[in-house]
Amino acid sequence: MALWLLTAGALLAGAASQLSRYQLGARFLAAVIIAFLLQLALYWLPGFERLRGRLEATFPGRRFILVLGVALLVPYFVYGIGTGSLKAIPALKQVSLVALVFGVYGFWTPRKPALAVQDVVVLVGIAAPVYVNWYRDIWPAPVHLDFMARLFVVGVTAIGLLSLRRLPNVGYQWRLQTGDWIEGGKQFVFFSIIGLPLGFAMRFIAWHPKQADPFSIGFSFLGIFMLIAVAEELFFRGALQNLLENRLGNALAARAIASALFGLSHIHHGFPNWRYVILAAIAGWFYGTAWHRRRSIIAASLTHAAVDTLWRHFLTA
Repeated sequence: MALWLLTAGALLAGAASQLSRYQLGARFLAAVIIAFLLQLALYWLPGFERLRGRLEATFPGRRFILVLGVALLVPYFVYGIGTGSLKAIPALKQVSLVALVFGVYGFWTPRKPALAVQDVVVLVGIAAPVYVNWYRDIWPAPVHLDFMARLFVVGVTAIGLLSLRRLPNVGYQWRLQTGDWIEGGKQFVFFSIIGLPLGFAMRFIAWHPKQADPFSIGFSFLGIFMLIAVAEELFFRGALQNLLENRLGNALAARAIASALFGLSHIHHGFPNWRYVILAAIAGWFYGTAWHRRRSIIAASLTHAAVDTLWRHFLTA
């Protein structure tokens, strides 16, 4: 518990440093901070199996859907009321995602742990809004708070997969094991051996160190891990690759498909950015390897965060 409190404190300090650039009233700042802590708690909750199990036992059946569905919406209303940015359309967007994931997995639950029509509906419903900036008007003040949208989407997705669909081997468990660090580190090295020379050869990346002090690097790694890597690894590995493995019965084919789709998800960065697609797909293979060997979102996210941190501090596109 102490580790997670320290992590929350570090993330909160980072958010506060960004907010300090704006002239914010006490009510406004309190609303943002409280909403952030509530959203972070709901993001973490599914990853603590015992706590999640207690909630499922306390609120069995459809009561769980109602209670957790409402709880997931609370941070936005705290934020919206406190900052004066509460609006009907953004609120309906939040409600619609919860309704989609909880409605499909709660009332139309697939019987097998293999990719089903229900999974396609949910995964498309989760991914499409992200890539069309659907959430941009939900957390608009004092600027677009993208990290809040990421925390919200991860919380909804994880609860849907683990508590409603009950998909095994997702690997969304908040426990830092030595094996995860070792596997995550190994896959980072393997990617570096292949991906970096290829990136330089394609003239996609260049060596350009910046802000290379240990504190900046460590804080970037933590932020990327919590707010980017876990979200993408939950979707592409814990959900998609996992479901494909069960559907195809072939782990390598599932990893290849998930990696290719992960690569294609980066095509909009300077559309059509095929060099980015290729490098991201290769990176996705190693993220998927870490997840497959450990059955852990943490292991895959450690590799992912290490790659992105290297890029942010030492490379440029």
